[in-house]
Amino acid sequence: MDSWPKVFVPYLFSISLVYHSSGSFSISSAIISCLYILFLVWYIVFLNDYSDSAVDLIKRAMFPNDCSPKTIPDGILSENQVLTGGLFSLTALLLLGFVSYYFFLASSITGIIYSILTFWLYSLKPFRLNYRGGGELAEAMGIAILIPFTIFQLFGETLKHSDYIWILPFFLLSISSAIASGLADEASDKIGGKKTIVTIFGSTKAKISIVVFYGIGIGMYAGITMIDNSIPLKLISVCFIVFGIISIIKLFSLTMNVSTNSFVAITAFKKYLHFFNWTFLIVVSILLLLV
Repeated sequence: MDSWPKVFVPYLFSISLVYHSSGSFSISSAIISCLYILFLVWYIVFLNDYSDSAVDLIKRAMFPNDCSPKTIPDGILSENQVLTGGLFSLTALLLLGFVSYYFFLASSITGIIYSILTFWLYSLKPFRLNYRGGGELAEAMGIAILIPFTIFQLFGETLKHSDYIWILPFFLLSISSAIASGLADEASDKIGGKKTIVTIFGSTKAKISIVVFYGIGIGMYAGITMIDNSIPLKLISVCFIVFGIISIIKLFSLTMNVSTNSFVAITAFKKYLHFFNWTFLIVVSILLLLV
């Protein structure tokens, strides 16, 4: 369930940015973009579970009662069922790309191809960047850059330089979320040979970097709304700053209890981080529709 807002909030952000950038909107493109998100989530979740089954098995053995459900080790789905679901979703993504290009407004299918390849680089052999220290960067690029890039294509539009001003802080917020994903898996990832920011630098440095990236992202959005002449009400910038200060203080206070295998504290920290991230991005998305 945590995967859905991680991609549907970027969906909302992207279609809002399309309207803000181009002044036009297409219902059919919005529906196709929603299907793209659905198939992309299924593709990622299924094949990531398939790829991580060995590490998930290690974590289940280490913490039989303390970790989240593991699809293959817990027998929720078999390995073949997970692989079949991933390949079906991959096929659906490719078909959607061709249909949107030949029958609707899409200007290209390269965004969908890049989305598929980015996850392949992230989790599957022979690359497996999430086992080699590049997973967080690949995840943030996929969520904050490739999803908007692809949705712009599905609307028949192209990202402009001015659009990237809104995307860059979104990328930093996505980095913070991606690093946080590894906090609960530190011990099992080390045994499984998986290199993440958490396993490389430790949970203390990782949680500090999470809050720092989050704070810079919020600060950049406050700065953008302050200098953007299309946003006459500068009170919005003040509200962003206040929200940022309050949320950063809350996150720093929660980090005091976060350490290796402190699953309750890690869950609480991630819950608040994701709530702040996605709530803030929803507000930014609404702002993009209004200005």
